Amino acid sequence: MAAKDNNLQPVYFFIGEDALKRSVAEERLQTRIAKLGDIDFNSSVFDGGKDPADAVVSACRTLPFLSPYRFVLVRRADAMPTAQAKLLAAYVADPELTTVLAISAASLDAKGALGKAFAKAPSNAVVDCTIADAASLARSIAVGHGTPLSPEAAAALVELVGKDTMRLDAEITKLGLSHEGGGPITEIEVRTQVSPVAPKEVKPWEMLDAICALDERRALTALAAVGDDELVRMLGLIQGRLKELLAAKSPACPSNAALAAALGKKDWQVKNLSRWASRIPVAALEAAVIDGASVEAAMKSGSDQRDALTLWLCGFFRAARG
Repeated sequence: MAAKDNNLQPVYFFIGEDALKRSVAEERLQTRIAKLGDIDFNSSVFDGGKDPADAVVSACRTLPFLSPYRFVLVRRADAMPTAQAKLLAAYVADPELTTVLAISAASLDAKGALGKAFAKAPSNAVVDCTIADAASLARSIAVGHGTPLSPEAAAALVELVGKDTMRLDAEITKLGLSHEGGGPITEIEVRTQVSPVAPKEVKPWEMLDAICALDERRALTALAAVGDDELVRMLGLIQGRLKELLAAKSPACPSNAALAAALGKKDWQVKNLSRWASRIPVAALEAAVIDGASVEAAMKSGSDQRDALTLWLCGFFRAARG
């Protein structure tokens, strides 16, 4: 029996960052095939980042047993090395009609072999799993769980966990279990109950530049992503930058060249210091440097390091703004 006899395509593409939708599409296709025959002996699932393409093709070329079809699923197809992707794309160009292959991925390179195969796929063989508005999608998921999210809560949830719909769904489920009252889940509930997913590594100079620019929000957001074992080191880096700002305000450093020479740096490394320093009172810089020594001692003697560093930094911002 050919795949087309039951309006089944020999190859399907489930492409887009909506992992929940991909998962549902995979399950529905497998269930559809299971209704036509024994699926237990006729299904194979592969990981594109781990399994070789020739194993996938071999499974696809194997005749089904006690069923008109075999079902083969390749997840994370976007993780396939180039050579492996070409092998799978060659199969897609000449598939077995007794196998239904599902290729699932967050995205496919349009210039790659699988991306080109995807571009040629008929519309009834493609499930679009892209996300246009993650916050709106989160609110839709919440409605499905019977616990609405406020717009602010939805935005905060996406900020914390990203567009991974499987994680969004799991977090919304947990929020619903603890939510009380008839109103929607609030932003406060989200921010107090949901942990951020793998925050990106903080580049120290980005945080230091935010402090110099008196961008409190950006600086504190970066600080929140700093690992606990890096807090004392970060304090030292901030103190060093504050001392550089003090040097930039000194009459002994009337130019960038003089400042660079005094600090032992290249001209390009100090090009913004004078501009930043001009906005910050000397008293605020001096107080922060002096208080920083006490904060460092407290952090090393058992005080809550994150709280101590955050309070010190907030104090500096208040003083710097006058």
